[in-house]
Amino acid sequence: MKMILVKTHLLIELNESKIIIINLLILDKELIFSAENLFIFTIFFLNMRELNKYPNTIIKTPIFLDATANGIQHLAAILQDIEIGLEVNLVPYSEDKPRDIYSKILKPINKAINEFGENNLK
Repeated sequence: MKMILVKTHLLIELNESKIIIINLLILDKELIFSAENLFIFTIFFLNMRELNKYPNTIIKTPIFLDATANGIQHLAAILQDIEIGLEVNLVPYSEDKPRDIYSKILKPINKAINEFGENNLK
């Protein structure tokens, strides 16, 4: 996820003047097809064009990015828990890909659910 955001930011920075021109005229298919996520980037262009025409417009675009660990991120930040912060990508680390807390807790949770089921067969 972190790399996608960095790539998207760079794509926007490198093509900022093109984006402004596109929003005034028509969508640039080549630029859009160079995006990592075609749908999200197309929606971005359409929103930018709408904001350019009507600066006070309210944008109601659904968010299609995974934010499922967002609550855990907030708790880690509030508690200032570095260990959890590492697992939910709040604390910088040297790896290239983001960490996934759900992969780490999957087995212990499944084990606890199975043990509960075995001990409560009523």
